[in-house]
Amino acid sequence: MVDVTPLVVKALRETGLKVYDENFTTSTTDVPCLSYLLITNKINKQGDTQEHSDVFYYIKVYAKRNSEIANYSN
Repeated sequence: MVDVTPLVVKALRETGLKVYDENFTTSTTDVPCLSYLLITNKINKQGDTQEHSDVFYYIKVYAKRNSEIANYSN
């Protein structure tokens, strides 16, 4: 397994929005913002010199209006 969470968070922060771990968002979290949640991080194939992992995240966009969500979703 490989920890790519720092890379994911760094890329999300490049949007200019605040980024939160999904486990720490609340009803009082300022919006617009993004959240991430690691769903899967498992080894798919492993050999003597290489390893292939499946890594999946849920990325959520929070905003007050649908138009904001559409803008930030890209």
